[in-house]
Amino acid sequence: MRRTTLRTALPLATASLLLTGIGLAAPSSANMPSTAEGDLVRNSLLSATDEQLPVGAWARVRAIETGSGKTVVTLKVRGLAVNATYGAHAHYRPCGLASQPLASGAHYQNVPQYADETTASKNAAYANPANEVWLDLTTDDEGNGSAQTVVNWQFRGSDPVLRSVVIHRDVTNPADGSAGVAGPRLGCISVAF
Repeated sequence: MRRTTLRTALPLATASLLLTGIGLAAPSSANMPSTAEGDLVRNSLLSATDEQLPVGAWARVRAIETGSGKTVVTLKVRGLAVNATYGAHAHYRPCGLASQPLASGAHYQNVPQYADETTASKNAAYANPANEVWLDLTTDDEGNGSAQTVVNWQFRGSDPVLRSVVIHRDVTNPADGSAGVAGPRLGCISVAF
C-alpha cells in the first residue's frame, strides 16, 4: 500500500496529542484521499472566446486507494460549456504551461503498452477503462459535471507522484485502432496519484 500524506490541517490540540502520543493512533494511509482543485490549465492554442473550455473553468480531482487494492477517482468540473460531453483521463505527467498541452504525456496505464510515458496507445487491449482512468462526463445547463470511476488496481510506487487529469474535447473512443482517442486537449489539472 502506498503512503499518502494527510492534506488537511489538524487543530492544534489534536496535533499536540498526536505528537506527544497521548491516546491517539496515527491515521491509516488506506482510504486517505489525494485531492487537487483549481482553475484548469487552459490550452493556449484555444482562442480566448472558445466555448469548449471557457476561461476560468475549474476542476477538482479526488483519488482514494482502498485497502482492497482498488482506486476510486472522482472528477468534478465547473464553468465548462453547457450540455457538452468531454473525455477525461489520468495522464502520466503533471500539466505543463498553457503553451505546452502535451507536457502531461500519455494516458496513465496500469499495464503499459509502451515503456515511455509520452507514446499514446490506441490498442484497445491497453487503452480501455479497466487499464486506464477514464472520466468522461456531460455537463448540465450551467456547465457543471462530474464523473467517477473505480479501477481494480493502484498507481505504481510507494509514494504518490504528481500526474494530471486532462479534459479532452470529445468522448473517449473505445474502438481498437482509435482506443483512448478523445480529441484535442482542452485543459489540465495536476494531481498526485
